Amino acid sequence: MGPGALEFHTGPLDYHRKQNSAEIVNYLSPGGTPNSDSVAVWVNHVASPEMLAMSRAYHVVGLIWWKESTGAQHEALEIQFAGGAQNKTTAWLLVERGGVTARTPSPSSTTNSSTASLNRSADNSGQISSQRTANDTVVVSSISPISGTPSTYKQLAEFTMLPNSDNLLTLCDLAALLRAVSESRPEYDILNSNCYWFAGMIIGAIQRVHPGHVVFEDLGISPGHLACFSITTNKDIKEGLTKVMPQWDIFKFQYQSTKTTQEVKQEVEAQIARETARADHEAKGRRVAEARADHEAEARRASAEAYQAEKLALIQQHKAEIRDLKLKLSLAKSSS
Repeated sequence: MGPGALEFHTGPLDYHRKQNSAEIVNYLSPGGTPNSDSVAVWVNHVASPEMLAMSRAYHVVGLIWWKESTGAQHEALEIQFAGGAQNKTTAWLLVERGGVTARTPSPSSTTNSSTASLNRSADNSGQISSQRTANDTVVVSSISPISGTPSTYKQLAEFTMLPNSDNLLTLCDLAALLRAVSESRPEYDILNSNCYWFAGMIIGAIQRVHPGHVVFEDLGISPGHLACFSITTNKDIKEGLTKVMPQWDIFKFQYQSTKTTQEVKQEVEAQIARETARADHEAKGRRVAEARADHEAEARRASAEAYQAEKLALIQQHKAEIRDLKLKLSLAKSSS
């Protein structure tokens, strides 16, 4: 790990101190650095018991829908999220779909930077071929991955979540959505389940559930279009959402019901405390019972000893009375 590189941390995040964006990237990236991870890998990471507390604490504040102005006019989403003290800590996700060819990629094609990820996805989107496995990816970044760097991308639209809403889109719920969309059509198809469809499905699902304000830019290029040709239509998105929305609810419930590492630890500690208290109570009860038994035994011994002493005293008294009687009889005979 080079100078200045972030150390990868695991385990629960310390919420008692202020976090910066770089630390958030460190925690929310499966590898601890802002590399391109598959949706499946990223979802498994943020929905794991170790990370659930954090992914539930951070929420989406806005999305930017990007479209490349050249080539295949690839589309991608930037998602800004916030959390921490007064929601002042922000970071970004770059979410997109590309295609994966059957051949083994060259080292240069597996570069993990967000810029290389964008270029690779755009190239894949332009390759007209048979269906193949989709390459759905997520990059976590402390700055805007596209607008923060020079690129050929143009902003199609911006979706701003309503502030102070009681219906926040948490990273946990977003992970459930990405999984639902990705798994609904795991194959990449140039005319159907492509990058246009992927971005439109995510935006469409969020709009149905979470309030927000959408502003489209008039750039002469439209979402879901390759030049003047309509590739993905609103009808395609609506049909796709009929399958995705119920599955999103299922995954949300699954992640919301999963106990975090902290919750499991607290439950174990509470169970240990209850068992310890019960054991102490039972031990105290046994000690009280033993003391009572000892006291009762001592009382029985004392009672028995008193009875024996009283019995012995009566015997001695009877013997004395007999001696006196014999003496009187003897004296009476002597006098007669």
